[in-house]
Amino acid sequence: MVWYQDLWTGMGLVSPGDPRPLSHLLLLLLLLEEPQGSCTDPLSVTVTRSKNLLGKVILRCWAFSFYPRGTTLTWLRDGDPMHQGTFGPGVSLPSGDGTYQTWVDTQILPGEEQRFACHVGHCGLNITVPAVSGTQGQSASCAAAPAAAPLAVSTVAAVLYLVVVEA
Repeated sequence: MVWYQDLWTGMGLVSPGDPRPLSHLLLLLLLLEEPQGSCTDPLSVTVTRSKNLLGKVILRCWAFSFYPRGTTLTWLRDGDPMHQGTFGPGVSLPSGDGTYQTWVDTQILPGEEQRFACHVGHCGLNITVPAVSGTQGQSASCAAAPAAAPLAVSTVAAVLYLVVVEA
């Protein structure tokens, strides 16, 4: 028995004596991988301003076209993070094209827009987009890509699969 068969059998992932345990599991990893993309894909951020019926200004920070899923959006007031008074899904949602999106809103008094900015963190990238002032519906946008990305699991699985199949 090869060393990896002992390992996978000991973990209870395959039956003892299975001649192809690792190759089957790696193939399964390839089939179950998330949609294509990497941390090198550009991240887009848009900050919009609108007014509600009560006259308060609603600022929305929307990050989209990012992969993988994890990202943080934080409203900054005078450079300090706001931990209350923000609203959004709290999770990254699928966009339908293999990337993700999320947003966070806050309500402020008219004329205070210059005190606010949206901070976005994703794959080691940290950007801050200032809130916009002026007429309703204006927006400020930013698109950026991280400098370095981790090796995707699917690439590692493909290489291991080739090594096992060749052995």
